[in-house]
This record gives sequence, structure tokens and C-alpha cells, in this order.
Amino acid sequence: MKKAIKIIGKITKWYLILDAIVCAYIGVCRMIHLVMKYPQKSILEIDEIALDEADAEFKKYYNKYIK
Repeated sequence: MKKAIKIIGKITKWYLILDAIVCAYIGVCRMIHLVMKYPQKSILEIDEIALDEADAEFKKYYNKYIK
């Protein structure tokens, strides 16, 4: 039983790490895309837009592959 709990814990840990990596990747790609699309906007404006878009994109990914 103790070994099964350790295995479940490791799987959960790596799953959460993978989710964080995917979310960060989506956010960075959004930032690059927006900087190239709107060079006249400030980084703070682009950051806000990118966070909203990355959050929406991650929710789509989560709903499609996880649920």
C-alpha cells in the first residue's frame, strides 16, 4: 500500500510539472506573437493580453485532453 501511494504521488507530481510547462509554453508563444503583431504597444499591455489568451488556451487544452 505504501508503495502504491508513492507511485501515485510521483505520477501526480510529474503531471503538475507537465501542466506548468505547457501553460508556460503557451504563455511565451502568445507573448512572442503579440509583440510581433503589435510592436507599438507597451510590454505591460501585451502582458495582460497574453495572460488572458494563454489562460483561455490552457483551459481549452485542459478540457480537451484531461476531461
